Amino acid sequence: SIALRNGRLKLGSQNGVIYTIDLESKQLLSKVKVHEGGIFFILDNLSGGEDGILSIDNTKIRISESSLRCLLELEHEWIIGSSDAKIYRISKSDFSVIGILEGHTNSVFGLTRVDDFTLISTGRDGLIKAWDLKINKEVHSVPAHMYQAKSLDYNGDLLLSSSMDKTIKVWDDGL
Repeated sequence: SIALRNGRLKLGSQNGVIYTIDLESKQLLSKVKVHEGGIFFILDNLSGGEDGILSIDNTKIRISESSLRCLLELEHEWIIGSSDAKIYRISKSDFSVIGILEGHTNSVFGLTRVDDFTLISTGRDGLIKAWDLKINKEVHSVPAHMYQAKSLDYNGDLLLSSSMDKTIKVWDDGL
């Protein structure tokens, strides 16, 4: 995983170490072991990895027994996709689990939001799912790819998905 903020590059390794590099001076500022196993996302002082731990500053919170694969940051919460096929909604104020979305059959690799209350997810099952965050329920599902879908992005008009089936798909007007 990789993150760039304020001239500092953070790199997450497969052995749980986060390296911080100052890009101007090209100096290694820190090398800190944060997780057991690989790191799948980094955002400022937050990271998640193979160990199912969400690390925030020096606080470690067990979210799942499986890998934490992807993160979507919202105003008051983080939404995290996991290899246990679940999507966790985590409060930013007290780090509690405020909801769990279940419907995928395997790892969740991609998350995006299309409006204030609609979350889109994808993963190893090749499905794209839409979720209503007001009621914490799946509202739509599409068999989008033949193999695992790795990522999603929404630009305000179009939804893009990419997959290990060697396709990138463009979705409009709803799935």
